[in-house]
Amino acid sequence: MSAYLSTASLLLYPQSPEWFANKSDLVNPLRALEFAGEAIDATSYYAGEHFLAHIAFMGCAPSIRFVPAAGAEKFTHIRLHSYPAITALIGEHTPVPNCPQCKKAFAYDETQLQNLSAASLWTCAHCQQSFAPWQYHWRKNAGFARVFIEITNIYPKEAIPQETLLDALRQFSGTEWQYCYLF
Repeated sequence: MSAYLSTASLLLYPQSPEWFANKSDLVNPLRALEFAGEAIDATSYYAGEHFLAHIAFMGCAPSIRFVPAAGAEKFTHIRLHSYPAITALIGEHTPVPNCPQCKKAFAYDETQLQNLSAASLWTCAHCQQSFAPWQYHWRKNAGFARVFIEITNIYPKEAIPQETLLDALRQFSGTEWQYCYLF
């Protein structure tokens, strides 16, 4: 399964793509850190009191809006995603990944993204080696998992998650977490 997100986002997701938690359980460690604040709806949350302690923004003066301005729809908030199967979240501008063995570009087919599982393997046309789709080098431009934490309206390399956040997610889930950018 694959999905495209239409907004620039920073995505956090477990390194183990099969790992799963309900959205209601996943928000608990985010709220404990005060990373996530009040609910906007069933899957979205305002940035919490200590959001900026867990996300480092690059540059000297990023313009981040945490509440919607009059007439503006876009603002930075947290959105939780969960799927019944491993799902690829890919941005509209995601580049072609490279093979982990030979480093050559791997031109995947959209249909390959539709039926992902822990046993999924893609074979490189150049070196004939097979790898799970998430083992290809996507250059932090795609994520494969069943659960994702999306921080909306963050552009590539504009912000990075701090170890405090990644450590809390690891302790909660028992698996490492990683991140990517979609735009």
